[in-house]
Amino acid sequence: LSQLLGMGGDPEEMEQQFSEQQRQIEAAVAACMAEQGFEDGPGDPTAYTSCEGSWPGADLSPREDAEQYGYGSSTTLFEDMGGPPVSEEMPEDPNMAIVEAMSEGEREAYYTALYGETPEYDPTAEDQEIEFEGPSGCYGGAYDTVPPDPYTAVYEELGDELTDLYERQAADPRIIALDEAWLSCMSDAGYPVETRQDPYDEISNRMTPIYDALYASAPTEPTTDAGGDDTIMEMPTGMPGMDDLTAAQREQLESIQEYEKAVAVADYACGQDDWRVYLEVQTELEQEFVDTYGDQITALTEGGN
Repeated sequence: LSQLLGMGGDPEEMEQQFSEQQRQIEAAVAACMAEQGFEDGPGDPTAYTSCEGSWPGADLSPREDAEQYGYGSSTTLFEDMGGPPVSEEMPEDPNMAIVEAMSEGEREAYYTALYGETPEYDPTAEDQEIEFEGPSGCYGGAYDTVPPDPYTAVYEELGDELTDLYERQAADPRIIALDEAWLSCMSDAGYPVETRQDPYDEISNRMTPIYDALYASAPTEPTTDAGGDDTIMEMPTGMPGMDDLTAAQREQLESIQEYEKAVAVADYACGQDDWRVYLEVQTELEQEFVDTYGDQITALTEGGN
């Protein structure tokens, strides 16, 4: 199915396709803004592509990776992922100087033209519902005019059928039996979880107080809202580090990391060959889907090119 959608090819080619779609969107936005009297140069489409960083355990075997990094949650909290800092990776917005030179009224009109009207929001009100129907303004118009990627086009037309496909995969007796065997193995290993997601959720819950402590200790400085009003917000000016944790918090973090690595090793041992069954079921059911909807998918994807 991914090959039929054009999503199973070379990653670099897929990234180029995505960059080209973003280039078309940025060009449409610039043309729309010019029609409304604003100078707005197209952004850099490469800003939307993936970073150049690499996983620190990329050269390890799956088991060694689990032993050293677990799932990569608590264990890589302060890890250098091998890529440049975010500030160096993200290109400078070519329109920032233009916006900064505007008056408050001009800036408000600029952002309205670019993104559409901002929903009314009262920060003092409780239980407030904000209706957001997607991008509007020039960006919304650009997304409407540029052909969507193949998967989006197909999902808009066959969304219910795709949802049914994924539900059938999850309900397949082979998958159910596989999951039951995995749960039993994990329980025998000392981790009585109920779903494959549970270890991730448990780590996330244990990490919450650590994240809270780090964000609370991050240096901040007051700044005004990007829209130009007088709202004062405290924005982080640097990244917190291990030194920002107390001795007790560091001990807590080390305990979480040990738990993560241990449960990840058990997870790997209990399910190291499960991917074969998952792939078998996925391939079988997706082939049935393609046999039924293949012509329709081809017409949708080729029509968007």
